[in-house]
Amino acid sequence: MNSQKLMMWDTQRNFEVDLHLMVTDMDKRGEGWGIVLASYVGIPDAVSAISAGILEGRTLSYQSDRFERTTEKYKRLEKKIGMGDVAHGVVYNNMLTIDGVESISGDKGSDSAYIFAADGDIDTALSLHVIERFGFPSEWINHYPTLFKSRIRELKIFRNELFTHWEQAKCIEFRCSEDEAIELIRTALRSGQLCIPSSDVIGEFEYGWDLKTYMLRNAEHLARKLEQKQPRHTLDSPVDPAIADMKRIPFPIQAHMIQAIINTIYEESCICGGDMGTGKSIVACGVSHVMHETKKRRKAKKGTSILLSAPGITLPKWKDKEIALTIPHAKVRILRNSEDVLKMYREVKSGYRPDPNSLEFTLVGIDRAKLDGEKVFSGIWKRLKGKKSYAWHCPDCGQPLYVKNDIGDYVESSWEDAAAGLEPSEEDIFAALASHTMQPNGIPLSHKVSFHKKRLMLKCNAHEAAEEAKEGNDDEQRNLKCSTPLWRPALKQRAETRRKPRVCIAHVLKKMNKYFDLYICDEAHQCKAEDSGRGYAFAQMVAASKHVLMLTGTVTNGKSTSIKELLWRTDAKSLLQAGITYESGVQEWASRFGKLEKVVSVEEGDEGVITKRKRRGQQVREAAGIAPQLTANFLLHKSGFLELSDLGLPLVKLKEIPVFIDMDEEHKQKYMFFHKRLYDTCKSVSSGRDSVGVWSKFNPSTIMYGDRPDLGAKVVIGEECIIAPALEGELHAKERWLVDLVRKELNENRRVTIYNNFTGGYEMNQRLHDILTRSGIRCCILDEPNTELRQERLYELESDEVPVIITNMKLVEVGLDLMYWNTIIFYQLNYEVSTVRQSSRRAWRIGQEKECRVYYPVYNGTQQMTQFVHVMHARGHALMVEGRLDKSDLAEFSRDSQSALASDLASCFASNNLVDTWNRLATKDLEGIEMVEEAEFAAILKDRMKELTNQTLLLCGVDISKRHDTEQKTAADENIFGTIFAEESMERIFPDIQPEVIPVFGNKCKQPDNVIEIKNLKDQKKLKKRVNEDQLCWNF
Repeated sequence: MNSQKLMMWDTQRNFEVDLHLMVTDMDKRGEGWGIVLASYVGIPDAVSAISAGILEGRTLSYQSDRFERTTEKYKRLEKKIGMGDVAHGVVYNNMLTIDGVESISGDKGSDSAYIFAADGDIDTALSLHVIERFGFPSEWINHYPTLFKSRIRELKIFRNELFTHWEQAKCIEFRCSEDEAIELIRTALRSGQLCIPSSDVIGEFEYGWDLKTYMLRNAEHLARKLEQKQPRHTLDSPVDPAIADMKRIPFPIQAHMIQAIINTIYEESCICGGDMGTGKSIVACGVSHVMHETKKRRKAKKGTSILLSAPGITLPKWKDKEIALTIPHAKVRILRNSEDVLKMYREVKSGYRPDPNSLEFTLVGIDRAKLDGEKVFSGIWKRLKGKKSYAWHCPDCGQPLYVKNDIGDYVESSWEDAAAGLEPSEEDIFAALASHTMQPNGIPLSHKVSFHKKRLMLKCNAHEAAEEAKEGNDDEQRNLKCSTPLWRPALKQRAETRRKPRVCIAHVLKKMNKYFDLYICDEAHQCKAEDSGRGYAFAQMVAASKHVLMLTGTVTNGKSTSIKELLWRTDAKSLLQAGITYESGVQEWASRFGKLEKVVSVEEGDEGVITKRKRRGQQVREAAGIAPQLTANFLLHKSGFLELSDLGLPLVKLKEIPVFIDMDEEHKQKYMFFHKRLYDTCKSVSSGRDSVGVWSKFNPSTIMYGDRPDLGAKVVIGEECIIAPALEGELHAKERWLVDLVRKELNENRRVTIYNNFTGGYEMNQRLHDILTRSGIRCCILDEPNTELRQERLYELESDEVPVIITNMKLVEVGLDLMYWNTIIFYQLNYEVSTVRQSSRRAWRIGQEKECRVYYPVYNGTQQMTQFVHVMHARGHALMVEGRLDKSDLAEFSRDSQSALASDLASCFASNNLVDTWNRLATKDLEGIEMVEEAEFAAILKDRMKELTNQTLLLCGVDISKRHDTEQKTAADENIFGTIFAEESMERIFPDIQPEVIPVFGNKCKQPDNVIEIKNLKDQKKLKKRVNEDQLCWNF
């Protein structure tokens, strides 16, 4: 037996790998030594088996000793090395600190941590750990080893002398709580062992202060420091006079935001974050207007071109209600399809530029911008050389295409690897050759074929297969490296598609070579994913513009990676300077600025069928958590955050009401059995090989068995089949609660919106519609798939006075107002906190005159409770980034676990104070907002808006008294017109004209040529120009 082999025995076979290094803890042993870290190499199957065995708690053997995992959580890393026939595996305790892998202890609830120093400098590793974990000063870095000497214990390391890497490594256990560490620092300061470093910083601090108290007590000192920093804009600074020329005058804080962005955007891409309803749209219009007026003052030779992308549902609103009512002179063009963008491209390439006095907006839906032409597989189906079998071949080099089998070896591709259905027979092929009906791809014209949408073969890989098999000489292998893309645009004339030829709008815009002066991305958080079609379109439009402004109501979703790609695509230089590269980007970013849980390796390549969606080789799984350094280093200097309280406007009251419901007894027993068995199965399978995606079945199954027990549940994981029986009969507890609450709200003359999440195959919308209809409650489902028609559908429902609408929260997440329906019920939640936050504010907006209520019904003791806590945790981290929550307060709203997405039953019950905790967090979200009663709201709002408008005009240097005189004269003139041309006085004013031919208030009748037509502008659809209601105009 080789003494350097790490071995594991299974019932049917044995596995062995070469040990590199193993750190063990003698104090945490069961049948064998406790494994803290194990590093080993071997064939890929053996490495994966050893890793899975450690995670499953199996006993391993090395030399004459036995080893096993401890009770803590573990992580695993595996990577193929060399030619791919050898793999390196590492399994390590979650409490381990490894430079470059884990920055601090993974288990925040423990006082213990393992510290590993690869270079043997354990004192420096300990000091860095203390500094990062407790936030102690780096100036005392040389004192920490001595100070914490009694808190460390050295661990035994087994080494293979054949490996030189990490040959000096050392590892210790460090056991110390934060309170104990602070007491040690205090004692050292009193004894003189530590001295406060000399500094020119003037300030004061007392133990127990939170961040807010510290800043208030040191406000004077901080103010002096800020004066030295010379901020780009302050609230005492004037704003550009052009803001006063806007038809809709911004509120003072909006004017300051416009000016701050103008002062920044020429140097940095900007982010305008804010609560829903704070006027991010008018800020964007104001920035565009000021940029244009600035160019005019500088005598620019061309006007200003603005590119604006937004969800398609909001484009009509942007055009008619935002741009037209704020900057009436601006020209607006909407790109709806390939023809529109190609027409614009040809104009620009022909030399078109807006004239110096023109401000032009180009609007495009982000979901339209990402679409590309439909693709079709271009491989050729023909017989393999020297064989009777057929395979797909490269259309360029003519070599066979290969795919990998279950054990990772390359084999010739078969028909099923690219196409569905039966392959053509030899008789069909010979007949097609004889009748000259063979297509260029080797398939008979009469043989109908459809290609898989999930692309398994992306490019020619003949050279990869040849290199792995070591076939042919070097010259032959070099000639094989064509790497030809195997998917080309589908052609309608070949009957490969029914669609018209389509181009990627975003890609065409990029080819206009910085034609646009400014790119405004509305709802930028929807472009946060690094591998999404929206993200690709966003990146192309950033490249098409000189400057970038991002608008979002939720800057982050509580995870660090939710902002990383927006920063990478708009300011890659800053990330590169911080050591973040494209290859290490996501993992490095999450480990430094977030809370990294797991890294999953997948094959890279294109994944979108008709989008430019990419798939990265490394995908991270991250828990909610954002380091303050992220905000300080990457956001503060380029971001502005608007809160509703900043506007100075009152709002009606908003109540957030969590409701925890107990299941009926039979339902509860069936659910608990199903949940426990499914959780145990997923946990067991996830610790082995090929476990990616196992937990994806857990959440929808457990949540939906709570909400739809009538459907039952069936989940197949490998060879296991977990079944929950269907429960027929009366309504379950949550449904009964819903019916009672809706009746109560309707009796108070209120209207209700009900949100669901699983509305596809589970048919949650239809289920609730049937229940409410049987209960005598009138309701409708909002499921309009066309984003541009969805707002019209809402208008129809409002005009029909439908009291209850049921919809998926994703359909109304952005761009829609639900002020008519002032009660919102989240019958189901979504794990995406930005979706929950956005959709919860659809009714509570400026202009709402009725009290708003938001209900969160949750089944206690189920996965729904875990989901609720997860949303609360992520909401807390998002508020911290937005500056509404101190880091010292965050722990109250956080819950640390290995996976906040799936929990065992013991973690699914509400704590005694969970409702109070949620309400305190909601209060933080609304802190500083003036909320008034319904009866007083209208009068207070009118006076406040007039006051705020005057403040903005003063900021712009406008003489308010002269402006008021002009307004009064205009109002008097309008009053004269309104009196003279009232309906009852028409005959008196025009005595010589027959009454029936006087077209009053839009009546349509034949009239003499000399008659003046007078129209009431209430019928605005018949007018070419939108004007104020009840204003009269002349039409000659």
